[in-house]
Amino acid sequence: MKLGFDIDGVVNDLDSRLIKFVKDTYNVQLKSEDFKNYWIEKSTYVDDPELNKTIADGMISVVGDIDFQVTAKPYKEAIRGLRILKKAGHTLHFLTNRTIGKENEYKTGKWLRQSGVRFDSLNHCGLNGMKGMLGRSLHLDFYVDDHEPHLETMYKYKKRWTKGLGLFTQPWNIDNIDGSKFVRFNNWDEILRHLGPHYKR
Repeated sequence: MKLGFDIDGVVNDLDSRLIKFVKDTYNVQLKSEDFKNYWIEKSTYVDDPELNKTIADGMISVVGDIDFQVTAKPYKEAIRGLRILKKAGHTLHFLTNRTIGKENEYKTGKWLRQSGVRFDSLNHCGLNGMKGMLGRSLHLDFYVDDHEPHLETMYKYKKRWTKGLGLFTQPWNIDNIDGSKFVRFNNWDEILRHLGPHYKR
């Protein structure tokens, strides 16, 4: 099968890198649970409004920087899962809203390879890129993202998915999802079980 995955929040633990950045820069200790909104500026991290804005602005200034993104570590279970799926013969396709550009794509690809991930395509869509059109053009059978609106664009352009569309649980998406369209995955073991006990094509 052709399997598609978002990177940040699904494969790349960008939250932990942001937590370290905030601690090093502002001496404020955050937790993953503090990221209650997908949009950084809409979460409350500290009680002081001025400091809260300063922290949010600081994170926004680095979160979209490829040189910052590639300093984050991958989720170990994601690397294990991707290796299992690749070994089983599936093709792996990454669709990310990271900034478009050859240098950015090179750095993301290098990060994936250094993390031990073999892949068949890497697609930078840009911040407001429409993943749905790309998912359809790649003829994906399955796709996982941490942001439900991205799944909505996938569903908009392609109604039939062999193995469906999955939402990877993060603090900003713990609300109920449309179960008629999407499947929730709390971890990579659930993704592997969903795709089948033998991970066959």
